[in-house]
Amino acid sequence: MKNILFLDLGSRHTKFVLFRYNEDYLKNNNSDLLQPLLIGIEETNGINLGRVIDYYEYENFIIDLINKIKSEYNSVDNIFISVGGYNLYTTISSLKEEVSNLEITGQFIEDWISRKAKIGKIDSQKFFVLPEEYEDIISILPRMYIIDSVDRVYNPSGLLAKNSIEVELLICSIGTEYKKTILKPFEKISYEFSDTISMNSKNTITFLPNIVNYSKALGSYKNLKNYPPFAIVDFGFSTIEVIIILEGTPYGRVYIKRGVKNLLKDLSFTLGTDINEAERILSNIGDIQKKDEESLDYSPIFSSKSLVKEKVSRTIILETVIYPRLEEIANLVKSAVSNVFNYSLISNFILVGGGAKIKGVNKLFSNVFESKFSFFQCPDDKFSDFQFINLYGMKEHFVFKINEDYKRNKYPALKIVSNSNSRNFVEKVWQFLKNYFF
Repeated sequence: MKNILFLDLGSRHTKFVLFRYNEDYLKNNNSDLLQPLLIGIEETNGINLGRVIDYYEYENFIIDLINKIKSEYNSVDNIFISVGGYNLYTTISSLKEEVSNLEITGQFIEDWISRKAKIGKIDSQKFFVLPEEYEDIISILPRMYIIDSVDRVYNPSGLLAKNSIEVELLICSIGTEYKKTILKPFEKISYEFSDTISMNSKNTITFLPNIVNYSKALGSYKNLKNYPPFAIVDFGFSTIEVIIILEGTPYGRVYIKRGVKNLLKDLSFTLGTDINEAERILSNIGDIQKKDEESLDYSPIFSSKSLVKEKVSRTIILETVIYPRLEEIANLVKSAVSNVFNYSLISNFILVGGGAKIKGVNKLFSNVFESKFSFFQCPDDKFSDFQFINLYGMKEHFVFKINEDYKRNKYPALKIVSNSNSRNFVEKVWQFLKNYFF
C-alpha cells in the first residue's frame, strides 16, 4: 500500500487530500483504487499570486506540512501538485497525415506515430512554439480527430479517411522558474520530479494541470460530449481562472489578477480592520442579493475602545464596497473570455473556488454576462466545499490515468530513437493517444 498526496497550493490556503493507493485494485474490481485518509486546508506561507515570494517561509511551510502528515500516516509516497493561472501555458496544435482511402485502425495510428518518430520528422517547433519561460511540457491532451479536414470525431477506429487524418492536441507546459522554486523544498526531503503519472516508484512529485483536473471532475458524472459549450470559473483568492469546455474537452483558458483578496482589502480599508476581520465580515454578510437594514458588527484595528465592537449598515457595505468590486471583477472576466471565445455561446458558467462561497455571487455575475451562472455540485460529499473541487478533479484525473495505463499494457512499448529534440514530445503524444482512444 502507498499513500498519495494531492496538493492545491493557493495564495491564501493550501488544500490537500491524502489517499491510500490500493495496489490490488486492478486484480480485484470489488475494491476501491483510492481510500481517503485525510482531507484538510492550511494557511499558505510564502506564496502570493501563485508565485513564491518568500522562499524560506514557503520551504518551512511545505516541510512542516509533509512531516505533520507523515507523523500521523507514516508515509507520503507520491505527491501530485495542481498548477494553473500564469504558471501554466496552454496552446492548441495538431498533427496531420495525408492518406488515400484508408480505413483507420489502432495499428495504423501506432505505425503512423512510430514511423514519423523513427525518421525524425516530428519536430515540436513545427507544431507549436513555447515561450522560453514555459519549456516543460506536462500534458498533451488529444481533443479529437479530424477526418478529411471535415469530420470531427473522438474515436476514428473503423472510419475511412479519403485524404487526411489529423489529431487536435491541447498542450500544457509549466513555468520553468515556478517549477524549479516549487520543487526545492520537496527535493530537500528526498522527492524527485516525474513528468508522468506512475506508481512504479516512490518519492516522486508530479504536476497536474488544473484545466485537465476540472474537466475530469465534471466528466466523472456527466457525458460532456453531449453538452453545449460551458465554462468553469475558479474564483480564487488572488486570481480568477476560466476554463472553457467545448465538445466535451478543454478548449482554452483565461485568467485575471483579481480575486477574493481584492474584496477583502476593500472591506479592510473601508472599515479599518485587518484581513482576517474582513474575511469574517464577508462570511457573515449573507446573500448579497438581499438588501435589508441590518447592522454588521466589526472590530477596527485602531479603535479607542478595543473591546467594544462598532457597527456599520449592511446596505452601505453592499452598495459602496461589495457590489462595485464584484461588478468590476465580473466585467474583467467577461472581457478576458471574449478575447478567446464568444461568451454568448457558453450555456453555463460553473463557479468553484473560495469566491463561490459568497452567497448570491452567481446572480451578480449572471446579470453582467447575461448568461447562466451556477455552482459545481460535487458527487462526492468529501469534496463538497467549493475550495476542494480541484482536489476532486485531481483524484479523478489520477484514477482515469491508472485505469488507462492498465488497459494499454497489452500494447507493446513504442521504441523511439534517441538523439532527437522532439523525443519527449513524441512519447507524450503517443501515451496520451493510447490513453484516450485505445
